[in-house]
Amino acid sequence: MSSLDIMKRFLEPKSVAIVGASRDTGPGSFNVLEVLLESGYSGEIYPINPKVTQLLGRRAYPSVKAIPGEVDMAVIATGRHTVPGLVRECVEKGIKALVVIGQGFADADEEGKALQREIVALARQGGARILGPNTFGVVNSFNHLTTTFVRVVFRKLPVGVLSQSGVFFLHSPPQAPLVGKGIDLGNASDIGFEEALEYFEADPETRVVAIHIEGVPQGKRFLEAARRVATKKPVLILKTGRTEEGRRAVQSHSGALAGRDEVWDGALRQWGLLRVEDMDEMSDLVTAFLHLPPLRGRRVGVCTFTGGAGIIATDACSRHGLKMAQLSEETLEKLARLSPSWLEVGNPFDMWQAMITAPLPLIQVLRTCLSAVAADPGVDALFFIGTLFPPQDAPDPTEVLAEVAAQHPDKPVVCWCYGRRQPEAVSYFEDRGGVALFPSPERAARALAKLAYYWERVAIA
Repeated sequence: MSSLDIMKRFLEPKSVAIVGASRDTGPGSFNVLEVLLESGYSGEIYPINPKVTQLLGRRAYPSVKAIPGEVDMAVIATGRHTVPGLVRECVEKGIKALVVIGQGFADADEEGKALQREIVALARQGGARILGPNTFGVVNSFNHLTTTFVRVVFRKLPVGVLSQSGVFFLHSPPQAPLVGKGIDLGNASDIGFEEALEYFEADPETRVVAIHIEGVPQGKRFLEAARRVATKKPVLILKTGRTEEGRRAVQSHSGALAGRDEVWDGALRQWGLLRVEDMDEMSDLVTAFLHLPPLRGRRVGVCTFTGGAGIIATDACSRHGLKMAQLSEETLEKLARLSPSWLEVGNPFDMWQAMITAPLPLIQVLRTCLSAVAADPGVDALFFIGTLFPPQDAPDPTEVLAEVAAQHPDKPVVCWCYGRRQPEAVSYFEDRGGVALFPSPERAARALAKLAYYWERVAIA
């Protein structure tokens, strides 16, 4: 069976056996079976517990061998000393995909390392593969599959998350919940980054791949695989264990060797891969790549409600290697006609005086200003800064921004909007595309710069 077929058993199984299914339910039970049953997964579910005949309304089986018919995947949720025997039973049953949740293997002591080698050898001898140990396993929002022992939020996002920690299955920032499909490699004893990347590369439901790395045993193989995928879809990499203390924490968490950060930094840059600094940037770039068109240059036009905010955005763009666009004479004339004669018109453009003095409805002034800058041939992206006013104070700029983005589908529109209506605006833009809202000018500029870097590298490739 090919690596891709094996990965489909993990993420698209038609049947799942829960080995070590618990009788404890409710808060604090961390019951894998209970979570899966509540998830809405429509495949066959087989609880395995030799002490009972029923669990949560399902027939329970004494062992996987007692299950009638084939089983695509088994989730082993027992203590480490029982795992080798259970792996052997699964192999004899013909189960090819095994998720080993428990800790205490290479992440622990010498005995744990020996147990890990043993279960991998047992699986390989029978043509099976192991995900884990020390893992949350997998999440697939498209078929409501989860092997986690805590509840996750399913959202059909075209985002594949590949991690060495279950925290990415649980981390749901309001702007961009990360997981559409997720693979937690845990100790990566058998299934590793290369197989998981092969799956996401081929998966039509995945448009962006977000990776969390603690350490990899074969760095060049990983880089080759990641670079291959990155020529087809964005690959975002969060490498942790950057400090000496962090590297020690990696060793105790997953048993991996983190490697020197400067080596990783140089390697990722050399291979043209996108490294993110933290989980906020990971979320920002997921937002950018999902909702913005390719950025074909680094020239930014800034439109703002306040001059001070325009300066903040200008500094942020400069820090991240973006350029302030030189607006054409035609664009400057359009903006000047709306503005008081004393206002110096340029980029960034302070729209506020035009909005309060031009003899036109405010929303029309806003539309004219934004459209003029976005249409300028010297502008590659539009950066809007303004207030999401309550309806009783002023018209809503979100509709105008969406209109402008639709009129210029080849130019990303990024926003920093202050006001109480941000969650509504996020949902509005997500539904329409072309516009992305960020919590600060710094994060908006950083995302635009990484967007430019990626599309520059893809063009070279």
